Amino acid sequence: TTGQPGRATSVTGHLRLVFTHVKIENLVAGLSGGVVSTLVLHPLDLVKIRFRWPGLRPKYSGMLHCMKSVWQQEGLKGLYQGVTPNVWGAGASWGLYFFLLKMSKRKAKPHCYFSC
Repeated sequence: TTGQPGRATSVTGHLRLVFTHVKIENLVAGLSGGVVSTLVLHPLDLVKIRFRWPGLRPKYSGMLHCMKSVWQQEGLKGLYQGVTPNVWGAGASWGLYFFLLKMSKRKAKPHCYFSC
């Protein structure tokens, strides 16, 4: 310590001071939002991918025709093909984004613990 009350100079003391007012709820909120948005919008991502390689995929007349065809031929499993890596990536990135954003706001305004 530096001899001043409330001031820690060790790395552990500094980390403890930084994380004292950080709430894990921000991480959970971002993670949940990323997972839910990916699960809701993944079929549109699948359609986008199918339109990128028209030689490898059946020809579709439009986005709705593509989704309807995939639903009829492959079912729900077809619409959510490849969703796992997207869920992991979106959940992790949004979770960390919200967590670090809130932490940096509190670090920039150390007096603002509850309303920032």
